Amino acid sequence: IDEQGFRENLWFQMDAGVEGVLVLGSTGEGETLTEKERFRLIQIAREETKGKIPLWVQTGDSATFRTLEKTEEAE
Repeated sequence: IDEQGFRENLWFQMDAGVEGVLVLGSTGEGETLTEKERFRLIQIAREETKGKIPLWVQTGDSATFRTLEKTEEAE
C-alpha cells in the first residue's frame, strides 16, 4: 500500500472540509487487502484524523463471522 499517498489523500480531504472519512469503503478495496494492510490503513487514518473528524471503517463481508472479526479489528 502507498502509505504516504493515503496520508496525503486524508490531508487533502480534511483541508477541503469533509465532515468525516470512510476507510476501506465503497470501492471494495477492503476485500482485496490482507488483514495486515487493512489494519495499517485504519492505524494511519486514526493517526492523521486525530479525532478532528469522524472516522468510519467499512467492515462488511460476505460472511458474518468475518464481518464481526473486521468490526472488532476496527474498534
